Amino acid sequence: MTGRVVAAKYGEHVYDQWSVDELLALLPGPAPSASAARPERAAAAEQEAAAAAPNP
Repeated sequence: MTGRVVAAKYGEHVYDQWSVDELLALLPGPAPSASAARPERAAAAEQEAAAAAPNP
């Protein structure tokens, strides 16, 4: 298996980890939306929007 290191983070303490926003910022191209990063939230938001929409 081969690969390459594209980023490194040297924290100040053992629990200093990458945040989700820091990781998403490293992705090439346009930044994904929060709902793309958390599909379970996207599904919940769609259900809430459907429930709030008026029925024709």
